[in-house]
Amino acid sequence: MNIKGLVIGETCTGTADTLTLTGSYALESGLDTIEIADAYADGAVIPMMLLASDGITRISGQFVFNSTAGTLTRNDFLNWNGTVRNEVFGSNITLPAGTHQILVGVDEYTLGFESFNDPGIGSTLGVICPDNVITMAGDTNTEASEAAYFSPAVYASPFAFNRIAIRIETAGAALSTIEAGIYRCADSTVFGSKSGLPGKLIAKATFDATVSGTQLVSVSPQILPPGRYWTALWTEDTTVTVKRSEQRSHSGAAGMWAFNNNGASALRITGQTELPSDVTAETFAARQSPRGFVVGLAYVP
Repeated sequence: MNIKGLVIGETCTGTADTLTLTGSYALESGLDTIEIADAYADGAVIPMMLLASDGITRISGQFVFNSTAGTLTRNDFLNWNGTVRNEVFGSNITLPAGTHQILVGVDEYTLGFESFNDPGIGSTLGVICPDNVITMAGDTNTEASEAAYFSPAVYASPFAFNRIAIRIETAGAALSTIEAGIYRCADSTVFGSKSGLPGKLIAKATFDATVSGTQLVSVSPQILPPGRYWTALWTEDTTVTVKRSEQRSHSGAAGMWAFNNNGASALRITGQTELPSDVTAETFAARQSPRGFVVGLAYVP
């Protein structure tokens, strides 16, 4: 019996507007994807992302499913051929020959535009950043070593991820590391003192802070439901800087700074040798820095 995973996706072939579906593919977890016919009816308009056979060309769009023919008709929202990024709806680029991979359930809002501008991402399908991150520019550093920082993150749609990503703008000293992760909001009673603050760790990863650029590190595959979360950062070297948001919705807990309308501040707990597994009982301090640091999530088949 072939047990399928919770991720919808298929391989396909074709170079033009019509793609022929060729079946499920194996996930990193060892399970298989759910085929599109098992999840959608004929004529369905489906948001999806495609990684072409060359490992470079990517598409995000809404494709129309023909269950009789076993095909998809493309309507690209965004595409990238390794050189040119095109955001004209329906302007479909020619794909290379070979077998492509499709991942269903992501659209232009969760495509992770940063990935298209950074060849260091490699063959990932796209880095998903929180929906309350509007634009990214500049960098930010932590105020103190061995402290954990938390920034509000909102996701409007569910998605699968098995990588955590950050972009290091300024590398640190030899042997320095950074941890990045994502936390649930803490459980509490209505109007409780911890309502909406960081709670239990969902996933974290350790990054080499001595190397600049975008890094993706593997974590256990899982589905993240829509909702409010907290991304987190820990470092032992305050000279390291990471990518930050230029603007973001100030959706954090009461008492957080809104620094010059240029990025929400962070909540901080000190005296940490790593990102803790549960911070529900911690007392947080609001800090101006690091403001608006960006932690991404990605799914790599």
